[in-house]
Amino acid sequence: MLDVAAVMQRYRIRDRRAARRLMDDAGGFLVAGRLVVRWDDLEAFERRQREARGGASDDGDARSTARPIATTRRPSPPKKPLTPGWWRS
Repeated sequence: MLDVAAVMQRYRIRDRRAARRLMDDAGGFLVAGRLVVRWDDLEAFERRQREARGGASDDGDARSTARPIATTRRPSPPKKPLTPGWWRS
């Protein structure tokens, strides 16, 4: 059984609401007022998500099919300095 904090850590989610929404979609339920999800239900949910995307990888890592996010950007061209009185034209 995984609680909200464990799901946040597993998927590297910072928002508790997003983790709770994911747990609800995976079949989470309340025990003594706390939301939990079974490990098997979570893995089945991951398999369904992979199949819906068309991927068939099943090596046990939840982040194995994620593509890396491009973090580099092309540099912008250098800007020309404004000429005096530019606001008048």
